Amino acid sequence: MTDRNYDSIVVLSNRINLDGTLQEDVRARMDKAIQIYNLGDVETLTASGNHDPKDKDAICNHAEAMRRYAITQGVLPEKILKEDTSLETVGQAYFTKVNLALPRNWEKLVVVSSDYHLPRVIRIFDLIFGPQFLMLYANSQTALSQDPEAISKERRSLETFLGHFGSVTPGDHDQVKRILLKKHTFYKGREDLFQ
Repeated sequence: MTDRNYDSIVVLSNRINLDGTLQEDVRARMDKAIQIYNLGDVETLTASGNHDPKDKDAICNHAEAMRRYAITQGVLPEKILKEDTSLETVGQAYFTKVNLALPRNWEKLVVVSSDYHLPRVIRIFDLIFGPQFLMLYANSQTALSQDPEAISKERRSLETFLGHFGSVTPGDHDQVKRILLKKHTFYKGREDLFQ
């Protein structure tokens, strides 16, 4: 643990433009995270996400695009970490935990996403990280928080998550890994991602 109150602020990606610039939703998430980071209470900023199938031809992955943006906003490069294995929200929680939080002995994290996405993020991160971590959540504001279709899609995604992972003991990332490899559309049979 550092002298800061939080070890890292984890920013979850969404889609990016093919030229590697951030789409509005992700830029708003980054702006919120940078605003919190600049308060001086967080040690590092973690950009989380690889590619979405719709932007797989972009010149860089989401985490790298977010890192580049943070640097243009004055965040020091050495204070930015990347989680660039995940392909969606469950993976962002899992890979942030096993690839960054556990090896670095993190205990306290701030997680940032969009307002419409945050209720699902909280359920996923709380389950995967478990009670041994102190989690704080923040969101950027979007028009999608009032969009019935977006809210319905998030609700369906949460139901799918709970259907697969609802019996997992909170914090048991080995159990999460087994389910990801066996059942999850993006990770099923993808042992290469878990090396």
